[in-house]
Amino acid sequence: MKPKLCFCLDQFIMGGVEKTAMVLLPELKKHYDISLIVESKIKDPYFIEFFKEQEIPVYCTNNEKPKSFLKRKYWKLWGRKHNRNRYKHLFKNADLIIDYKNLWWADFLTNIKTPKISVFHASFPVFQEWGFIEKINSYNKIICLSHSFKKNFVNTYPNYKDKIEHIYNPVNFESIKANSQNTTIKPKEKYFVSVQRLDIEKDVETAIKAFQIFSQEHSDIYLYIVGDGPDREKLEILADNHPQIIFTGQVNNPYSLIKGAEALILSSTKEIGEGLPVTLIEAQALGTLAISSDVQSGPAEILMHGKAGILFPTGNEKALSQILTDVVGEKIDTKSLIQAASKNLNRFDKEQSISKLTHLINSLVTK
Repeated sequence: MKPKLCFCLDQFIMGGVEKTAMVLLPELKKHYDISLIVESKIKDPYFIEFFKEQEIPVYCTNNEKPKSFLKRKYWKLWGRKHNRNRYKHLFKNADLIIDYKNLWWADFLTNIKTPKISVFHASFPVFQEWGFIEKINSYNKIICLSHSFKKNFVNTYPNYKDKIEHIYNPVNFESIKANSQNTTIKPKEKYFVSVQRLDIEKDVETAIKAFQIFSQEHSDIYLYIVGDGPDREKLEILADNHPQIIFTGQVNNPYSLIKGAEALILSSTKEIGEGLPVTLIEAQALGTLAISSDVQSGPAEILMHGKAGILFPTGNEKALSQILTDVVGEKIDTKSLIQAASKNLNRFDKEQSISKLTHLINSLVTK
């Protein structure tokens, strides 16, 4: 009989966390009996079909925050806890719990004796500044996604050094390369691409402003912005109907677009940073140059501090614009950067990450 594993998230929308979960869950299902618990109802047919095909049962607490003031006050005091308690038996009867989103369930899990792991996807400054250390005792282990995060954590919180483990996100290179053969959008001949959520945690504004500067001298090159989110309308207003900036909306398979691009651009805020942005790794797997703002913790580690991609100062549209100009003008040895990225991709191999995680799970289940 397989050990029971309870996997929980706040929501399941299209983003880096969910993308890696979709790689991870089918692999874990080979070894464990998995149930998924989410706070918000999954509405995207793409995800609904995924869980149906994988035969993974999904439970929803329906814990969306109410809009009305009085209902929201009740929800904070009693409603949220009541909704979660409906599935308390799943947590108690599991052999292990994986809180896969930044200690989201910490308060609820404090008094549940089942062994618990949480995966922290954000940057170390977020962990430190948002007071997550206060929640760490709810878990047996915390998994971080970069070496730099673990180093900062151990230096800052030496008393908790035995709590932290580093495991890279699993990346399915075979699937990425196979999906890149399927063209979902027929792009222009030459273009850059940005693939990320369009919300306040990201800094798509800098990418747009940089491209607006760049395009003044390059009328034949385009920018594809792939993704959706609450800031889309705001960003479209900023783009001001620019004929060379194309918003595609959500694309479940963006890999052919990434593969054909001059480079992939990731722009993030200094305040939020990045954990281990998978989109940079995907670009490297497809032989595409990766350009990223230099934020903690993951981008510099993925791009080997500029040896396997290009880093630019956070929020600096002029610096990014110059990089785009130098890339198309062949003033940067992009071939060497792409080759270095390819040679070091095995760091993120799916089998290696899954092996480390299952070893950790089994050590806690055995206890």
